[in-house]
Amino acid sequence: MTNHNDKTWFDIVGDFHSDAMKVVERWTLVNADTIDYEATIEDPKVYTRPWKMVFTAARNTAKGFELMEHACHEGESAVKSFSSYGSAEENGEKTK
Repeated sequence: MTNHNDKTWFDIVGDFHSDAMKVVERWTLVNADTIDYEATIEDPKVYTRPWKMVFTAARNTAKGFELMEHACHEGESAVKSFSSYGSAEENGEKTK
C-alpha cells in the first residue's frame, strides 16, 4: 500500500509515519483454521530500516461459537464513546 498521508497514527498512543510510508501485507492460508499475517513497513523519513508486524489468526472452533458482525451505520452514536470521532463540542468538551 502506498499513497499514505502523514495525518494518521498506527495506534492510540500516537506512533506516527510520514507520507513516504509503504506497507506490504502478506496473508498466508496455513490450513482451514489458520491464517498467518505479515506486514512490512518502510518509511525512510521516520524509521532507520524497515520493520515487520506478524501474527497468526486462528479460527475459534468452540461448539456454538458465533462471531457477531459489527456494522457501522450512518448516525451511529456509540462510536463517540470509544474513539476521538466527532468534534469537541459533540464530545461534551468546552471550546474557546
